[in-house]
Amino acid sequence: MDTAEEGYYTQQRDALKKLLAEYREERETLSRKLIVTTVDPMVVQSFQDMGQEYRETLETSDDFTF
Repeated sequence: MDTAEEGYYTQQRDALKKLLAEYREERETLSRKLIVTTVDPMVVQSFQDMGQEYRETLETSDDFTF
């Protein structure tokens, strides 16, 4: 490798390192903003039951008023 090639690849490496650092910083910022919520398991079960009850209709009906 000549000096020009070495300089080019060094520049590319440094640009990638900077970009990676920026992405990590952004990830940390977003992680701090993350809101953790919990859903009552009974609500989940209720939706599952409703889905099972209406599954055939939802999968086969073309009527939007059911």
